Parts: sequence; C-alpha cells; structure tokens
Amino acid sequence: MARNLGDCVPLLVMLTRATRVATEQQLETFAELYPVFQGSCTAATRRLLLAGLLTCHDLTIRMREIHAPLFTWRVGDSGPDCATLAADLARGLTEAPWRRTRLFWATRKAVSLVGGISGVNRQPLQVQHDLCTTQAYLKFLGQGPHPPDLFWVGEDVLRFEFPHLFKKKRPDATILQSPDCPIRIIETGGTYSADDLRHIHRCYARERIPYELW
Repeated sequence: MARNLGDCVPLLVMLTRATRVATEQQLETFAELYPVFQGSCTAATRRLLLAGLLTCHDLTIRMREIHAPLFTWRVGDSGPDCATLAADLARGLTEAPWRRTRLFWATRKAVSLVGGISGVNRQPLQVQHDLCTTQAYLKFLGQGPHPPDLFWVGEDVLRFEFPHLFKKKRPDATILQSPDCPIRIIETGGTYSADDLRHIHRCYARERIPYELW
C-alpha cells in the first residue's frame, strides 16, 4: 500500500471485519476512538475513495438512535419481555426521521488488501440494520481500551472464518476472547415480532453465552 494510505488501514479493517457500512459521522467517531489518526478523517476517506478502496452513495434512510442495549442477558437471567421489546424496536424505527445520508463501504479491492468481506450491494432496509450494528460497534470501542486478545467480529466474517461457532443462529456480531471463545453475542434489532425475539432468546440462551439486543 502506498505510504500515504497506511494510516487508513483501520478504516478498511472496520468495514471488512467488524461492520459492513458506515456514515460519515460514524467514520469520524471511529477516527476519534482510534489513536492512529493524527489528521483529518475526511482527508483519509477521500484518499481511500480515490484509491478505489472505498465507495460511497447517498441514500434516504431511517436510523434508530442507538445509545445502549435494549436488553442484556446473562446466564441465569430470566428471558426478555418480548412483546415490550418488539414494541420498543418498532417505535424506535417509526419515530426515526428519514434523512439523506452519505454511506461508505469497503470495496472488493480493499478486501484483497486487508481481508474480510465487502458489504457492498446490501438492500436499503438491510443497510439501516447494518448501520445500527456499526453504532453498537462504536459503543464497544468507546468502552475500551480492551485487552489485545478481545476482538469484535461481524456476521460475514463469522460465516466464513468461524462457521463452527454458531450452528442454530448466527448473530450480527460477537466478541471473541480467542478464535474459539465467544464471550458476548451482539444482536441488532429490526422489525422483529415478539415470536422472533423469543426464538432469538432460545437460540442464544441455549449457547449459554451472554447476549445484547441493541
């Protein structure tokens, strides 16, 4: 990689291993949390676009406000109030305003450089969901610093690199303490019914791994 792109690698890794897509504001937040960035994130993004490592599009989308998990479960806890959770998720989406938003994805060229999976070509409703997962990831980073053996892995990387970990339902992300030791499951809520949430709880409770619903 050209020398002037070396400090941009963390942005590419985020978009190929931890998440699928990010807004401009999310990229700025990531840059603030990641100490390698000494200059402007906007300038770094521009360099990656010119190099063909990022692509961007403007879409009109809704995005729920994400501040903390709606529900957290640990082994020994009772299950969630699924009807209330479903209503909270629906309200969060319907109350979110439509906004024209610039979104960024890593390209296949970026994948050939840093590995992982490109999130390009997702449908708009999937993009809204993916942006919430990105926001949850940024909240995780903001809780750091984390031990070097603790890392966040997105759904696509789980599918291709860790297919043995989740047989019944693959989460939107998981936090691993080692390649074979998931310590927390991350699920981002969508237009889920109470029955959907009961199914999610049964699957993850059976794994006996703490999970968060965002």
